[in-house]
Amino acid sequence: MTNKTDKELEKKFEIIFFHLEKGVTKKQYLAGLRYEIFSQVKEWKNNYGYKLNIYKDHLINNKEHFHFDKKSDNISLKIDFDGNILENLNNSLIPNKIKDSIEIFCRNNKNLLINKWNIMNQ
Repeated sequence: MTNKTDKELEKKFEIIFFHLEKGVTKKQYLAGLRYEIFSQVKEWKNNYGYKLNIYKDHLINNKEHFHFDKKSDNISLKIDFDGNILENLNNSLIPNKIKDSIEIFCRNNKNLLINKWNIMNQ
């Protein structure tokens, strides 16, 4: 898997975060409620600035993980595939909407994350 997969993962996270940012709660989102807008179809771009990466990397507490960063907000996290923050490198305050989005993202994409980890760490 390549950088294209990283972009797909970022897009999946941002879709979840978008709904929570618009006022849908985690419970509502998990129940299927979505915020709907109509706009012209265009190529996706990273609107919120969060980056997700899986590297050839070490385990943290015997867990595979991905890196979740937003340099402009001084956020640099390492997160396991269940959505638990393993390391907060800058000791940043992480807003609840971000935590909820990460949890939902991991729940919905755990197999994809594991597959990418396995490919990167063969």
